[in-house]
Amino acid sequence: MPLRPLNDVVIIKPDPYHTGMKIDHIVLPEENSVEKRSPYATVVSVGPRCEENWEPGDRVIIRTDYNWGRDSHVKVDGEELRLIRESYIIGRLND
Repeated sequence: MPLRPLNDVVIIKPDPYHTGMKIDHIVLPEENSVEKRSPYATVVSVGPRCEENWEPGDRVIIRTDYNWGRDSHVKVDGEELRLIRESYIIGRLND
């Protein structure tokens, strides 16, 4: 990977958002719709100052109240990735 995070930054690949139930007859106006984010992601790369021992491929849960800033979006090799601080990760999924 040509991108290497610094300090306590973790590069993640967020899962696409999907709901468990699909309701076809409810339509929200576009101005009221909110971009939805999945709380699940996969770790791609880890900075050297992260306290937890994260490995690429780990499945994690991130805070949903995290405001994706304009600077946190990165496209590498056609893949949408996000850069977040380690403190925004709230759990690891055990497979």
